[in-house]
Amino acid sequence: MQTDVGVSTKGVPSMQIDGQESVETSLDQKHVRELTCLYFEKVHEMCPVLCPSTYMASLFLPSPLCPPLCLQLIVMALAASISKEQMSCAISLYHRSRGYAEDDDIANLTDSPSLPHVQCWLLLANFEAQQAVFSRASMSFTRSVRGAQMLQMHRIDVDEIDVLATTPAYILEKEEWRRTWWAIFNTDRFLSATTGWPLLINEHDVLTRLPASERAICNGQFTHLHSLQSLLRQDIEPYSTLTSRVLIAQIFHTAMQQSSAFSLESPLELNNGEYWEKHRAIEQQLTKFQASLPHELRLFQSYGSTEAAFINAMVQASSISLHQCAIWRMHRLGLPIHMMEKSRKRLLVAAEQVVRILKATPDLDVAMRNPILAFSASMAALALLEDFAANSESDGDEGVVFILNIMATIGKENAVTRSLAQQLYARMKEMGVYSVSDEQVNAFAFSIERITR
Repeated sequence: MQTDVGVSTKGVPSMQIDGQESVETSLDQKHVRELTCLYFEKVHEMCPVLCPSTYMASLFLPSPLCPPLCLQLIVMALAASISKEQMSCAISLYHRSRGYAEDDDIANLTDSPSLPHVQCWLLLANFEAQQAVFSRASMSFTRSVRGAQMLQMHRIDVDEIDVLATTPAYILEKEEWRRTWWAIFNTDRFLSATTGWPLLINEHDVLTRLPASERAICNGQFTHLHSLQSLLRQDIEPYSTLTSRVLIAQIFHTAMQQSSAFSLESPLELNNGEYWEKHRAIEQQLTKFQASLPHELRLFQSYGSTEAAFINAMVQASSISLHQCAIWRMHRLGLPIHMMEKSRKRLLVAAEQVVRILKATPDLDVAMRNPILAFSASMAALALLEDFAANSESDGDEGVVFILNIMATIGKENAVTRSLAQQLYARMKEMGVYSVSDEQVNAFAFSIERITR
């Protein structure tokens, strides 16, 4: 059966996620419009691969001209997942989207997928990651990466004339391709950083220029798009929002890689050893990055932006990773405690900044559904917890309790934050850290145990 907007109500075999059953829901134009608008209002910023105006204009066109059903359905599934009224149909929409995407792959008689299908597999991976089905999310993401590479999306600007093209339709289309590619690039960095899996994209193979800013799009200015190489040299400032996201993804991945380097230099190599030289280089990158952020992304100058919250939280998470590893290495080298104090102070400042960022973030329940932001919050909480356990005079327990409370609340409806809340609470119990009243501790325990069931 087909609705009047091309969204099929055909059932797809249920593959339960997080214990929820697939529920068939017939969607009319009103529901489609509501969910799609909600997606662009609340979700799109996390993975800005679609052009809102173009997508909305094509949504109700005849089937050959409208977005493929798989893309329409995953857009609506992501929107439904953050809506209390529509949440019950999110899993059903997801199953139907994935079913259509797989059917389209089988029916495709060409060697390469289309751009909408590359976008669809990326959004499917995002939805699956939010449901904590990480192995499936990784496989969906891999399909998106390979599809993009088949379409040569990493080489969009090999021919310089493409950058200077002036046809509005051509410009907007190429920009959507660029944005999709860089969203894939960022996801690859964050996925590798948080799982330890190898990267799928080698930055040296990327010849596509960085995406234009929103202001440039509005003004029709596309003649000075920069390359990834100039970004990594940090020749660009101030950064645009999308450029900032690309660079912080790269820095975060580098910092997390640095923390997994197990070779130990001798104490004599503390100033000129390879590890410490790279440590200082990453610190300098973070400092330059923060100084080059545009006004709308600067910390506490943009209270209405979840994007500003995310980017600044990732800066602090990078610093936490960097200095946790530095402290561990100095401890293994048997260096005096006073030499570790500098890294300890920077670690705590970064963790406290994450707490401040979260407290100032609008729509925190939506923002924390981003698994990477939730991961950063957990990193900060664990850093504060370790410090409080070692120094009873520390007030870091307040930040831990704040983050735990957020995760316990959001975890009722989100698998990733639920898992992180359970891990954090278990660590608190293991360390015997209870500085708050018994009543508060029991309330947190009840919340954690209830979301576990």
